[in-house]
Amino acid sequence: MKFDLIFTQKQLPLKKLMMSPHMQKALHILPMSTLELKEWIEKEVEENPILEITSPTKFTQQLNHAELLHKISLYDHLLTQVSSHFRNKKERIIAKHIIGNLDEKGYFTEDIYEMCRTYHLSQEKIEKILKTLQFFDPIGVASRNLQECLLSQIESAEKQNTLSFRILKHHFDDFLHRRFEKLAKKMNTSLIHLQKELHKDVKQLYTRPSHFFEPFFPTSIYPDIEIGQEVIVEKDIPQLTIQKNNFAPSSKEDELYFKQKTQSALFLLKNLRTRRKIMESIAKLIIKEQKSFFEGRSSLKPLKIKETAHKLQVHESTLRRTLQNKFIKCEKGIFPLQFFFSMGFKGEQITQMEVLEKLKDLIQKENKKAPLSDRELAEKMKNHGYFICRRTISKYRHKLKIHSQSQRKGLSQNPSLEF
Repeated sequence: MKFDLIFTQKQLPLKKLMMSPHMQKALHILPMSTLELKEWIEKEVEENPILEITSPTKFTQQLNHAELLHKISLYDHLLTQVSSHFRNKKERIIAKHIIGNLDEKGYFTEDIYEMCRTYHLSQEKIEKILKTLQFFDPIGVASRNLQECLLSQIESAEKQNTLSFRILKHHFDDFLHRRFEKLAKKMNTSLIHLQKELHKDVKQLYTRPSHFFEPFFPTSIYPDIEIGQEVIVEKDIPQLTIQKNNFAPSSKEDELYFKQKTQSALFLLKNLRTRRKIMESIAKLIIKEQKSFFEGRSSLKPLKIKETAHKLQVHESTLRRTLQNKFIKCEKGIFPLQFFFSMGFKGEQITQMEVLEKLKDLIQKENKKAPLSDRELAEKMKNHGYFICRRTISKYRHKLKIHSQSQRKGLSQNPSLEF
């Protein structure tokens, strides 16, 4: 099935690509969520007397973000922001490496120098990428310590000229140990004023960036696609029709207006049909490619944007736009649509689950009498295209509940031994 070329931008040599207003609208609606699209359609109907809503609907399901917490991780949330902030391919790879190796609090604790050696980049370049990530949502994520986390939040609020910022930046140890009288003398201010400023600027700051992905998070979510016995796409989007009988032009000016509005309405309906077809095709492809995942037999199978676009016969940029701001509901829970297209290292489409599976597989196949060390495992993972440092290997082992090298060796010599 070939989708309409209204979403395809043809590259013309030596000429600047010009998009018509209809083309711009076509591209504009692709990234919209169901809620955004519904509101946009209602606005279009208000502005175009030719259009009429024939089946007004109400959102039948409003899902709290708390229902998604076990499905939407901090990693997934940050991943959606990487592509829009980093245009350089290598920078994106490094950014994904960093967000894939945050600790449970949302801090980055890896050795920067080790990353410099791995990626053959200067410390300045790595730290520049890290600094950019620290201003992602949530602010302060990927900080290396509490001081960086708090300063990022203060900077984001544009409070660099405040007393609180100077204290956090230059006298953090005194602040941390609550030496307020000493700080007041250093800052040449009264104790009351200092405490008042800190209370105003610092009290609302958080110390754990991952906090937002653990407890209640009040944003409402509307699933754009539902997978059950059948695929349901945008069930709450109202149906539109063109009502030509309601408009009787009495002049050439009215006739021209009627013609323009009719053409605009036809393009809108065409674009909505195309969007729906693309989303249905994406859902069906996900069901086919991720069958084992939905049945609980294996982890996600990485889907490549380029290959998927080719299978769907749409432009790669069209697919990327369509994946934005969408959620899919199935028996396993609710997932962002981009969850099935998670990016990984070396530009490959690799999910964290796949990395864990690969690590588990390597350990299962190792020589039981001479188990691999974390450093050796990191080297083997690197040979398979997974650039993970020794410390991360250790963290993933604990996540998989796999013993250390010495413990595994002890178990091989005495299987009844417990740790």
